Amino acid sequence: MNQLPQLPPNSRLKQSALLITDLDGTLLDPNGRIHRADGEAIELLKKRGVPVTICTGRMYSGTRMVVEQLGLDGPVACIDGCHIVQVETRQDLFVAELLGAPKARLRDALLKVELACFAFASDVIVYDHFGKRHLSYLRTWSERMLEIESITSPTGWANLSQLSALVALGSQADAEAVTAELRNNATGAFEIVNFPLRSSGRSHLHALIVRCAGIDKGTATKYLAEYYGVPLHNVVAVGDWINDVPMFKVAGHSFVMAQAPDDVKGSAKNVLAAHTHVGGGIREAAERAGLL
Repeated sequence: MNQLPQLPPNSRLKQSALLITDLDGTLLDPNGRIHRADGEAIELLKKRGVPVTICTGRMYSGTRMVVEQLGLDGPVACIDGCHIVQVETRQDLFVAELLGAPKARLRDALLKVELACFAFASDVIVYDHFGKRHLSYLRTWSERMLEIESITSPTGWANLSQLSALVALGSQADAEAVTAELRNNATGAFEIVNFPLRSSGRSHLHALIVRCAGIDKGTATKYLAEYYGVPLHNVVAVGDWINDVPMFKVAGHSFVMAQAPDDVKGSAKNVLAAHTHVGGGIREAAERAGLL
């Protein structure tokens, strides 16, 4: 089972607070740029000694540029907590892998449907010709992409090293069929998210995200808080979507963006006035939490 490592007591920092932010829809505008007000707020937080880090669904290869622009150090959590990287050294602190029987069951389920598959493996998005037309949807998740002949072929599947997650796009029926099979035949092995795509031109598509069970933004938040020596009740978490809910559940101060779905808003303690199109969510959260 994939488990986050315990930090030795002498390796823990001692900070009074920690701010953790999501990227897309939160810190970044729809074009993937850091909102100016939020970049300035993060710089001020750093000057005041408040550590800031990232917890995102992106791979590290799709997060690195933002990290560098903000001048962050320490660990950042990617792929919803499945990959934690030490920024200064680019060392992998934690990688959750789909291995053995669960990995085999996932392939068996995918072979029965017609979904375009994208494997998140070794900080690269691996795809085949079925996924080419959907590459724009994945463009922000990683700057490193690799096309192979077939993901689900015996050779292609066997060569997926450090498979942390799989994203599949296609019909609702196929996405739900895979979801049902994995939940019925591999109980407890996977974390599965199945949702319709709302983006322009893809309203007929469903997305399926499969990761290791027991790993999410909540477990990542606990690890990051332990690293900085910050009690969870002093953690400020900012996000906007379904995958942020586990983070909201464990953080003492949870803030959700104004454009978030109602069920996601209901999971956070505070709803922000800030919207992704205008930004300011990090600044507003930091101010309301008393950090600025």
